[in-house]
Amino acid sequence: MYLDYSTVKTSSGKKHTRILLRESYRENGKVKKRSLANMTNLPKNILATIKTMLNKGDEGATLANLEIDLINA
Repeated sequence: MYLDYSTVKTSSGKKHTRILLRESYRENGKVKKRSLANMTNLPKNILATIKTMLNKGDEGATLANLEIDLINA
């Protein structure tokens, strides 16, 4: 799983960034992506915690931090 950041520029010049929690998988030998959740509206501190959690692969150690961030948000 990973966070996918994508920025789109509209015709009026506005930029919109979406942040999706995604996973990669193989189907019939081809790599595909599946969106699991839209994380766009989460606070930056929670996104940072989730990103750290995903990069370390140590879900148990950082899950407590995520719960604390969610309570304080």
